[in-house]
Amino acid sequence: MIDDIRSLGTIVAEESSEITWDGLTTITNVFVVDVNGSAATPSLNRAMDLLEEYGWESTHDRRPTSVAMLSSRLDASIYMEGFDDDAVSSPIGLAAKTADLAKKAQAKNSAERFLVIEASPYDVE
Repeated sequence: MIDDIRSLGTIVAEESSEITWDGLTTITNVFVVDVNGSAATPSLNRAMDLLEEYGWESTHDRRPTSVAMLSSRLDASIYMEGFDDDAVSSPIGLAAKTADLAKKAQAKNSAERFLVIEASPYDVE
């Protein structure tokens, strides 16, 4: 799953969290990725096209703002949205440290082409 995401472009920032509840552990990885699109919607389109080649299927297509996908070959899901100044308060909720790293990268690149991608394998016991 992480290799699929890394193949989309340059990883600008990333973070990981682990939550255990009632014997189940969920590990979630969040990436800010420069997909080299011209803006958020072309970046989402490009990421979707590439992920579909790897066996991912769209479950919630809310372009131009977000897309959710499931892998047909891995027990995993991802949620993607464009990165902007509101990324810290977005549904993904980037941690301030990750958002700061991504904002520093924004200063050097076109921020509109960055995607925030949250990746989660299914819960494991």
